[in-house]
Amino acid sequence: MNCPRISQLLSITCALKAGDEPLAAIARQIGYESATAFSLAFRRMYGVSPGR
Repeated sequence: MNCPRISQLLSITCALKAGDEPLAAIARQIGYESATAFSLAFRRMYGVSPGR
């Protein structure tokens, strides 16, 4: 995984913790085409789904 993508995942992790927006909206804001694509990348990096 490349550094810009890791930075994006860290940013979205903070946004998810805040809980203000749905997963799909946050994922689109940082360049993922779908919540599914983001969920797969998140799971690869952290070993859990973003909903946990």
